[in-house]
Amino acid sequence: MAIVARGGKTAITHYKVERAVGAHASLVSCRLETGRTHQIRVHMTSIGHSLICDPIYDGGAARRLRSLTDEQKKQLKFCSYQALHAQNIGFLHPITREEVDLYAKKTSYINKIIKILDTD
Repeated sequence: MAIVARGGKTAITHYKVERAVGAHASLVSCRLETGRTHQIRVHMTSIGHSLICDPIYDGGAARRLRSLTDEQKKQLKFCSYQALHAQNIGFLHPITREEVDLYAKKTSYINKIIKILDTD
């Protein structure tokens, strides 16, 4: 749940910026090689790009959003947890050892945040 110099477990996250969302955010896809607690949140914060509306790993996101319009700030009041969505999860089934791939569209929560921020 944190990046440490020694004694921690290896955590690997590959990320790709899909597109800018207004002037204040980006839509990013992450592919995890490991599955550590809060891995995406910790890694994105460590490189200065924390998740929008993350109450624990803010890392300056709130500061970056100060330049939003008053209307955008008002619209984002609904934001009560981090803007993180698992679009695809894959794993080996523990009994059959078959590959299982699960897909989901972006949630209305994420889509609403994108719509608010994409007006710049």
